[in-house]
Amino acid sequence: MTAQDVKKHVGRAWNSAKAYTAQQKKEYQEKIRAKLEDLKKKSSELRQQAEKAKGEALTRITAAMADLKKKQADAELRLNELRSSSNQAWGEVKSGLDKAVSDLKQSYDKAMSHYK
Repeated sequence: MTAQDVKKHVGRAWNSAKAYTAQQKKEYQEKIRAKLEDLKKKSSELRQQAEKAKGEALTRITAAMADLKKKQADAELRLNELRSSSNQAWGEVKSGLDKAVSDLKQSYDKAMSHYK
C-alpha cells in the first residue's frame, strides 16, 4: 500500500465520519423541533386555561407562564445556535440545548401543577 493509497482511505473515512455527524445533527434537530412544537402547543392550551383563573391562582399561574415563555425563548435560541453550528461543533451546542429543553419541560410541568 502506498502513501497515496493511505491518503485515499483516510479521506474516505473522514468523509464518512463527516456525513454521519451531519446526519446525527439533522436527526437531533428534528427531534428537538418536534419536542419544542409539542410544548409550544401545550403551552398555548395552558394559556387559554389560565385566562379562567382568578385571585391568587391567577398570580401563581401568571408567574409560571412568564417563566415558561422565557424558557421557550431560550430553547428556541439554542436551537437556532445548533442550526448555525458546524457539524464538528454541534456536540458542544447540543448539551446547552438539552438543558434548555429540560428546563422548559420542568417549567411546563410546574405551570401544569397549578391546575391540579
